[in-house]
Amino acid sequence: MQEKISKGQFSKLVTLIIISTVFLTLPRRLALVAQWDSPISLVLGYGAAWFLGVIVIWLSLKHPNDTFIEYSKKILGPYLGSLFGIMVFLVIMNLNILTIRLAGATYIAAGYTQTPIIVFAGATVLLSVWILKEGIEVLARVAEFFYFPLILSIAILPLTVIDKLSLDNLFPLLAFGLEPVLSGAMLAFSIGIEHVFLVGLLISKIQNLDKKVYHQHLYGVVIGAFIILLMVASTIGVFGVADIQRFYLPPYQLAKVVEIGAFINGIEIILLGIWTIASLLEVTIFLYISVHILSQLIYVSYRDIIVPLAYLFLSMAMAPMDNHQVESEFTIVGQFGILPVALLLVAFLVPAQLFYQWKTKQKLGGDSNKEAK
Repeated sequence: MQEKISKGQFSKLVTLIIISTVFLTLPRRLALVAQWDSPISLVLGYGAAWFLGVIVIWLSLKHPNDTFIEYSKKILGPYLGSLFGIMVFLVIMNLNILTIRLAGATYIAAGYTQTPIIVFAGATVLLSVWILKEGIEVLARVAEFFYFPLILSIAILPLTVIDKLSLDNLFPLLAFGLEPVLSGAMLAFSIGIEHVFLVGLLISKIQNLDKKVYHQHLYGVVIGAFIILLMVASTIGVFGVADIQRFYLPPYQLAKVVEIGAFINGIEIILLGIWTIASLLEVTIFLYISVHILSQLIYVSYRDIIVPLAYLFLSMAMAPMDNHQVESEFTIVGQFGILPVALLLVAFLVPAQLFYQWKTKQKLGGDSNKEAK
């Protein structure tokens, strides 16, 4: 089976991992930190995440046939490169476990309390394993199939409540100075940066790879960030910051107040359908990243470890915890997992790559001089 994807599919995967389950959970998390400045924080954080993605693409284009784990070993050496890979794997593993848990916990929060959480989470993981067993090409096609329905469904939700939106709820901006803005930006960055790990793995899978991948990456980030921005601004505009901080899933509450004509009141069941697709895609993408990183660290085929790794993640996701604890864990993984890895990437991989290029150039120059003599 062909293990290649097009640039268009790459762009769609970037958008979907940015939106995925975040569209339902991020409005509250940002409101708790940045309050009315949430939209500004989101733009700053996602802008920084895009820039880091550009750095990863630059590194990847220098090693077009390698994933970021493989070229990390070339640049940093086998030991430091493997250590960096292990760090990334542990962060993504934690995110995957939390996402699996959230995939099931959301249904419980929505009122399906009689059904065990493992039913929802287990079904999501089972479908993810089936998709990944078929390869990256099938994952890309699944993402392509759901792309427009998912984007349009999420984008239309704020438009259906525009008559309930109050501009007064969006102000005052910068009321407490820059500290909430920067704190919110750090949170948004730790979430937006998740797509960078996917980018580092997918670059080597793109057909006819060239510098146009920069544009496709930018397109994917802009679409994803705009959808999240729309959701953050509309939930604050309708409910106000105080209510957003109180709601566990603000967009779910937004869907409840939708009124279309005299017949349709509330579309929360539709939102749960969107959530089902989004959580499936995110769990699948995170599982793909996890199995590929581990397979390149221990030198086995990724298909051989999909099932045991998925079973391990599902088992760990079923640990006793409440929904707010899951939310706190996401914040902890972001601040003490993703952010340090991102800083290490910039602080070590970029200078190491420049040194690697210089060393290679010197070696080639030395060989040329020997041949000339």
